[in-house]
Amino acid sequence: MRANLVASTAFWLAASSTLSFAAAWEVARDKDLITDKTNVVASLRSVITTPDPIGDPVYATFTAGCHREQTVALFNFVVLIGHANRPFTYRIDAQQPKTVTLSSGTDRYYIGFWGREAVDFLKEISKAQKLTVRTKTYGGADADGQFVLAGLPELIVEISTACEWR
Repeated sequence: MRANLVASTAFWLAASSTLSFAAAWEVARDKDLITDKTNVVASLRSVITTPDPIGDPVYATFTAGCHREQTVALFNFVVLIGHANRPFTYRIDAQQPKTVTLSSGTDRYYIGFWGREAVDFLKEISKAQKLTVRTKTYGGADADGQFVLAGLPELIVEISTACEWR
């Protein structure tokens, strides 16, 4: 079951190709069936683990992209986050941490930024080397992730082009 949850991080993809991006990013590109616009979605696995409810280590995933003309920046912790708004703390490199409130996705295992908020977040982290994140699970435990962002600037160019950022 855990493998299925990890695989579902890019839950909406039916990509025609998956390529390695900067050795760590898994990038999927396809054309929207209705609009023929390009979808670009990339996922990156955390370099640290966080415990699941029974204490087993699991890896969070950071997914960024343009899907159906909407920019997304999502974090899947492979543990139940719940359906309510959740505090989400992130730290870019050695900067001071920032805490925002985010809503969870429909399957309640991921939390994220959508639309303009995703654009602003991706621009904010575009020059970062490392991103460290934390949220609270449904049971109140911390769920952490840390991501080495090599290759992100090039990926953001591709995402911004696909979603026609202005």
